[in-house]
Order: sequence, then structure tokens, then C-alpha cells
Amino acid sequence: MLLFMGSQNTRANRPNLRHLRAFSLAVREGNISRAAEAARVTQSAVSQAVARLEGHYGCRLLERGTTGVYPTELGQVAVERINRALERLRAATQRVCTGRGNRGSGAVLPDRMLTLSQLDAFVATARAGGFKAGAKRLGISQPSVHRAVRQLQDVLGVDLLEQTSLGLAPTRSGADFAASVGLILKEIDLVSDDLDEARGRHQGRVAIGALALGRTELVPRAVARAARAFPDANFLVQDGTYDQLLHGLRAGDLDLIVTAGRPLATDDVVEDLLFEDRLAVVARADHPLIVKGMSSISDLARYPWILPREGTPTRRSCDALLDRIGVQHEKGLIETGSQASVRGLLLESDRLTVLSRHQITPELEAGLLAAVDIGLPELRRTIVATLRRDWKPTQVQATLLKEVKAITQEWIAADAKVQAASARRRAENPA
Repeated sequence: MLLFMGSQNTRANRPNLRHLRAFSLAVREGNISRAAEAARVTQSAVSQAVARLEGHYGCRLLERGTTGVYPTELGQVAVERINRALERLRAATQRVCTGRGNRGSGAVLPDRMLTLSQLDAFVATARAGGFKAGAKRLGISQPSVHRAVRQLQDVLGVDLLEQTSLGLAPTRSGADFAASVGLILKEIDLVSDDLDEARGRHQGRVAIGALALGRTELVPRAVARAARAFPDANFLVQDGTYDQLLHGLRAGDLDLIVTAGRPLATDDVVEDLLFEDRLAVVARADHPLIVKGMSSISDLARYPWILPREGTPTRRSCDALLDRIGVQHEKGLIETGSQASVRGLLLESDRLTVLSRHQITPELEAGLLAAVDIGLPELRRTIVATLRRDWKPTQVQATLLKEVKAITQEWIAADAKVQAASARRRAENPA
């Protein structure tokens, strides 16, 4: 798998799952005794769990009064994120246990019997394709990982992994559970970020998936702005295929993706429209079509082409244009999703391609590349931010998305000025 944010350091910094649940129950019940009854443990066990959690996060989470307990201001911040993680765990456990056979017993969901060590071991093994590779990722022994995964499957009463010709792989139930566990661990990790931000320390991490225009122009600019606002925060910009990035988003490895809009096949993610991007036919600045001009659109068929990767929105626009001008797709084409490769091929040949003007702003300004002005309205695509439907961003994450939107609004305003100026020139010189 392309992405794996987990590490030995992250794992070591996570609190005990039982401590998180005890604190959540104490806040919900407003009383240590009732929380202990709900957790089926002693009052002292709940008190100790809360105390250890406070020690872990370095702040007081509960206030004790004569009528019970209630969360401090920081405790309220923590419990909102903790409850999201626990609810995800409950729902994921319920889904994976629904179809189990006779191996499970009783109607009580076993989510309260699970540990973070078991969840960590399973996700690492599922993503790495084996116990040995999973153990290496976690920095622990292979027998420890094997034992934790076996215990997890015993508790759930479901086989989560199966042997294939390529190694261990998640079963159908295991794949869904692995994606859910990734989000659960992400929520638990964000408790520390939320508490830090509430105390004025913005040291969290934002992971952004970027494709095409997002990778070359939009995301780098937005990250630079967000990093100036939060110099102690960490940013990861990840590229890859759309399917890889979408998997990473759904599993919690990424916080958002900036890319061209696509039909969504799953309802747990949404697209936030940023702007409509105008595409252009692009060539080197001294290309014959740039120097001599173009008499008709059919002139485009006289030159070889570079195509984006199959299945991308830009590729669909490019294919429609080639069909219109009669270019045979099976002859003399070069396909690549690499911006650097496209740039090099354009500069070293008479080839043409379809790109966003924003994607090649430096090359346009440097006089290396130029756009062939053919005015085709169908050469457009939407640029979106793809997010998890129930995403609760930290302040740093929200600021990054805000900067992405601000930059696109600046582009929209600049494009409107260019189009208005072009319209005035045409009106002044109708010939």
C-alpha cells in the first residue's frame, strides 16, 4: 500500500484504550460510581484510569465536585475527539461481527475487549501483507504481532486475514475493518493535536494528497501559506494515483485530496468544489502553431500528442478533442502522468498536449511553453477538495483548506480580468 502513517513513535505515544473509555464514561455519567458500573470495573479503577490519562496528556481533564465530576475546558476538547474514536470502534466492531458464524457467542459487542496493540498489529499486517513486514513497521517482534492479531480475531470471532499467492491479505470483512481502524487510530492521535491547539501550541500534522494542478501549483502554495501561519506544524504532500490517494483518505492516512472532480463510488467522502479550471492545448513557445498561428482546429491533427493517464478527467477531455480532429489514438502517442516528463517532451519536440494554464504558469511566464488559443469551451474540468464526510479538522488542517480555497478565489478573479480584457480587445478590433 502506498501510504502508512503509523510508526513505532506514534504507537508509543498513544494512551490506553481502557483509559480513554473510562474517561468518556465519567464525562457521560457525571459520576465516577456510575461510570464504574457502566464499565463493569471498580470506582478506583476509573479514578486511576482518568489520572493516568491526565498524566499522559499533561493536563487536568476532570473537575471533582460534591455532586459529581465534569470535564474541564481541555477535558471537553479531549472527550469530543475520544468519543468519535470510540463510536467508530463500536460501529466497526458491530459491522464486522454481524456476519460471523458460530464462532461468536452472546449478543454483547466485544469492542470493549479490544486493545490498541491488537488494532495496531492487525492494520500493520493487513497493509504490509504479512506478519514479518507488519512487525518491522511497528518495531516489535513478529511473534508479538502474530499473537495480537490472533487475539483480535478470537475476540471478534471473525477471520480478518487470509493467505493468498502474494501473502497475507484482508478478507472482505477484514478490509472494511482495517479501513475503520485506520480512522480510529487517526482520531486517537488527534486528541493530542486538539489539546495542543487549545493550549496555543500548533504542532500537529496535515497530510494532503495532490494530483495534477493540485500537486504542481495549488497545494504547494497553500502549504507555504499555512506553514507561515503555523511554523511548528508538519505537512506531508503525497502524490500517487487517484485510487491510491482515495484509499489513503478513507483509511485516515490523508486528511484531504486536491484533484480534478470525479464521480464518487462511495458515500463516506464528499467533494468540495473549488473552481472550474480552463484547459488549453499547450506546445513549446517556438512551435509552428504558435509562431505561424492556426487556420483551423484541424491543424492540431498534423502534430503528435502527449496524453494524460487513462481514466483521468483531463484524459477524457483530451480524448474528446482528438476524436473531434480525427487523430488516431493507437498511433504515435505518448502517455504520462508526470509533469516533468510532459515538460521535457514538449520542449524537445513538436508534440502537443492538454494542460491547465495554472499548471504551467512558470513555463508560460518564462517563455518556454505557450497555449494554442483555440477557444474550445469543452476543455474544462472542476477542481475539488475531496474530504471524509464526517471529517473534524484540527485548526491547522482547517487553515490549510482555507488557504486552498483562498488561492482558487484569487485565480478566479484573475481569470475574470483576463477574459474581460480579451473581450474588450475583440470588441475594439472586430476584424
